[in-house]
Formats: sequence, structure tokens, C-alpha cells
Amino acid sequence: MSLVTTKFRLPAESTAILDQLPDGVACYEAVRHSGSITDFRLTYANALFQELIPAAFRLAPGEQMLAGNPDNAPRWQPLVARCVDVAQTGQTVSYPLSTSILSPAGLRISPFADGVLITIQDVPEPASDGQLQWITNVLNASLGNIFVYEAIRDETGTIQDFYVRYANANAVREVRNHMDKETIGNTLLGIYPQSRELGQFPHCVEVVNTGEPFRLEIYYPKQQVWYDTSITKLNDGCIVTGLEITERKRNELRLKEQNELQHRMVSELRQSNENLRQFAQVASHDLQEPLRKIQTFGDILRNQFEDNLADGERDMIRRIQRSAKRMQMLIRDLLAYSQLASQRDPFQPVALTEVVRDVLSDLEIAISETKASVQVPNLPVILGSPSRLRQLFQNLIANSLKFKKIDQPPVIQFDARPAEPDELPADLQNQPASSFWLISVTDNGLGFDEKYKDRIFHPFQRLHDTTAYSGTGIGLAICQRVAESHGGTIDVSSRPNAGSTFKVFLPAHHDRT
Repeated sequence: MSLVTTKFRLPAESTAILDQLPDGVACYEAVRHSGSITDFRLTYANALFQELIPAAFRLAPGEQMLAGNPDNAPRWQPLVARCVDVAQTGQTVSYPLSTSILSPAGLRISPFADGVLITIQDVPEPASDGQLQWITNVLNASLGNIFVYEAIRDETGTIQDFYVRYANANAVREVRNHMDKETIGNTLLGIYPQSRELGQFPHCVEVVNTGEPFRLEIYYPKQQVWYDTSITKLNDGCIVTGLEITERKRNELRLKEQNELQHRMVSELRQSNENLRQFAQVASHDLQEPLRKIQTFGDILRNQFEDNLADGERDMIRRIQRSAKRMQMLIRDLLAYSQLASQRDPFQPVALTEVVRDVLSDLEIAISETKASVQVPNLPVILGSPSRLRQLFQNLIANSLKFKKIDQPPVIQFDARPAEPDELPADLQNQPASSFWLISVTDNGLGFDEKYKDRIFHPFQRLHDTTAYSGTGIGLAICQRVAESHGGTIDVSSRPNAGSTFKVFLPAHHDRT
């Protein structure tokens, strides 16, 4: 090749020798400003060098690496930095050069006069077109982004940026879509100026310096996209793979917000329940004293002044006493209902047969007066609170004794067996049926229309005449709360004048009596 006018010139006989060498050879002269090397100018390159050097790095004689084409400056910067090191230190180095990870060229940079001599050596046999296409297809088929970065260093060796040596098709597409920029020929900070603040750039630097791989999640707020990013060292650079996880992160954030909202709602509900419990306790306590006075004065009027009272006055006193008695029952039941939410006894194995026998002993007078028949087979053992389970069965039996037919003694039949899958209520459908006992309490009483069955488990809801049947309407609500506190529930089937069957579902325990 012809030479250009430079500070140093190779003799003709030297160039003739260099043209015959089996390696590609090129000479570059240092370009200085204020004594510092800022660029390199090509002064000579044999034919083989121009053939072997990647096309993107070919210069015409007299053309400078950086100044020759400003658009290609990021591509040349790493090579210029190496050449500066060689020219200043006098140390020969090897340097891999490529515009693609598929076609590397091995360069050897040596000091030469006021510049460097670059030879291409140990160039591997290029892969066949079929092999290159196969590798390219594999990389482009990846759902993630794949980049190969090469470090761009300053005169002190500090990494200032990374040149993009390679990017697969998905990476090129996403950079163009999200950043509106081209990838090949650009730099990391040129594509992602915010990568210093967001963490990718400093982590790439750390990986190159330490050799330790790193993984992080990066969010780009302007583009509103998330990437799961892995960084691995490669020569004087790194391989960066990124998989967009925007939809997954949005789902995670939505789930986190829902969990936080649910947590706040649960906390508020607990506080509300605690406030209601405290109100019920205070109200019941404060109401007891004036109620006792009403009952006391009513008794005094009836016992000491009954002979002096007219019939209408006696009737008013009886009404006052009945109302006071009902108020006392309401206060007592309301307090019992509120305590179920706050008092949590430790669960223990409970023999239900013994619990029901104790209840029958307590209700012995009522059973005798109604001539009731109560049939109790062998019942299972479950884990629970003895006192609460006692409340449940006492309310069920008392309910059957209360709502009996006038002309027929009550017959109450207990039964217990493992629940079948189709018997579980809707709120237990996600549980295996074999893990629940079905304990039924059947009577031959008044019954009711099943369209009202949801009402009877609500506090103070009653289906029968309050003047004919005593009570407050809290008993079945207590039964439901006890069953639910044990991980079960209660249901009922009934028909008017054909009795009722209350079905209690309780988690099974291995032991049975």
C-alpha cells in the first residue's frame, strides 16, 4: 500500500518485507495534543491486515481511529485505550477485537517508534455459514435480552463506559421499542443513561473487576419496565442477560397492596370487635345495677302493696317484672356472645359424649317437665374447648325443648358419623370431607320454613312469637360462633310442624370414645 506523509516513514524495503509476512501488520502513529496521546493515525497496513481486520475497523492510510468517523468513536475507544497503554508503558499486549461475538480477531499490540505496531495473529478458522447461522438462531430465539459489553477505560484504567459488542434480536428490538435507540455501535450509558443510578453500570464494573457474577432486578421508571438481569465477566467486559418481568412485578405489587389492605382491614376489624366486646361488657355491667333496682322495687310493690292495688296496677307491675326479667336475659346472653370472640381457651381432646351427658344433667328439670326423650349414642372425641362445646349443645337441646309441639313430648336424637363430600356446606367445600364429623341433633318439634334458616343464626332473630316463647334469640348465634371457632360450621334442615335437624360439622380427631 502507498504511504502517507507522517512523522515517521517505513523504508520501502521494510514495507516489501512486511507485505510478505503470514500475519497482518499495521503501523499507527500517535496523535498528540499538549503532549498527551488523543488518537492514532494509520500510516501503513499490509494487504493481509486489511483482509483480516473486521470491516468496521478498516482505515485508509492517514485516517485516525477516533477522528476518522465520530459515529464509530465508541467502537474504537477500547482499542485506543490499549494502544495508549502500550505506547506509554512499552509493554506488548494481546487484545481480542470483534464487532460480533461470533467472529473474534486476535490482535497483538507492540510499541513502535512514536506509535504502535498491530499484528493479527492466531486467527481461528472461521465458522461455516451454517454454524454461524445456527448459533445466531439459538441466541435470537432466546426470550431474554443478551448483550456483550466491552469495557471502555480512561488513561488510568478506570472503566468509563461499556461498548456494545453484540446484542441478540430480542435485545435490539426491546431497546428500540423502549428506549428508541439503536444497540449495535452504541454504549451502555448511551442506551441507558440512567443505568448509573439504577445499578446496572456499577454492577457491570464490579463484575469485570472482581470476576464474580451478579444478579439484580432493574426498574426503568421512564419506560415503566422491569428486568431480571444477570451479569457475568467475559474477557475485559461482561455478558448481560435480561428477561423482562414487568407483568410479574406488577402482579407482585398488586398482591402486596392487596395483602397490606387486607392486613389493615383485619386490624381494623379486630379493633372494632374489641371495641364492641368492651362496650358489651361495660354496658352489661352498667345496666345490671338499675335493672336490679327495677326488679327489687317491683317485688316490693307486689309483696307489700298488692292488696291496695287495683287489677290494672297489678297487671302493670307484672309487665314491669317480665320486661326486667327479659332485659336481664338479654344482657346475660349478649355478654356471653361477646365473650366468645375474646376468650380463647387452649384446645384439648374433648369427649362429646361426656359433654352432652353433663348438659342433660343441667337440663334435668326441663327434660322432666316436658317428658322429653333424649337419645345419645357414642359420640366422637375432638380437639376443642370443653366450655364452649358445652354452650353449643346446651343451646341446641334447650332450643328443642322450648319449641316443642303442645300435644307431643319432645324426642331428641343425636347422631355422629364422618361427613360425606356432598354434605359439607359451601364454606367448607375446600376441605376434605373425611376430616370432619357430622354431629346431628334431630327433634320432632315445631320446625320452620327453611327460607328463614339464615336468619335464625343471627343475634336477636326469632321466628316464633316472643310472648309465647321465652328467650333472646342469641342461642343459635352462639352455636354458630362456637362451631366456627373450632374450624367448623353449623347448618339446619327443617319443615313446619315436622321438626328440625341441626347439623354440626367439627374437625375430626383420631381418638374416639
